[in-house]
Amino acid sequence: MPPQQTGATAIPRRPGRRDGAVSPVIATILMVAITVVLAATVWYWVSGHDSEEEPSFASAAARGYDANNNAATDWVRLTLTRSDGLTYSERSIHLSVIGPNGVLTYGDSDGDGVHDGDDILCTTPAAIVVSGKRVCDGVVLGDPSQWDPGATLYVPCQANGEHTLVLTLRSTVILDTKVRCEETPA
Repeated sequence: MPPQQTGATAIPRRPGRRDGAVSPVIATILMVAITVVLAATVWYWVSGHDSEEEPSFASAAARGYDANNNAATDWVRLTLTRSDGLTYSERSIHLSVIGPNGVLTYGDSDGDGVHDGDDILCTTPAAIVVSGKRVCDGVVLGDPSQWDPGATLYVPCQANGEHTLVLTLRSTVILDTKVRCEETPA
């Protein structure tokens, strides 16, 4: 004898359908989200945002320096305080010094890979006057020299007064500051 039904009718199942399946709307949303995340990751990688060539963590400090020991600032000391493990050579450093007597530059100003500025970035505080400018007398930063973190370079004051220094490493300005000079190097 067949079982008796009590009043409730059974809902028939459609063939091929499971109760635990993800709905088509949710599946579409998940596929779009995954595609967007993958596209953003590829764009970030291709655009070079993770490149080591950019000194995004480099920093430097500048302050007056008295090489004559007479309580008057005659040099500017530049110290590379952080470089994210990179070193910088003459080809990647550009320095502009704006002083009372005009603008001096150090580095490759026209992009041809050759230093064509003034020799104002010295490894020791010793200067001479050439064509009315105080420049390094002795060792100038240049290849194969490198500027490592903690190392100090010196810039001769050109006149009494305020000097603005703009230091660029690999096309990124890492220092823009003013230093007051009280005399010029002897």
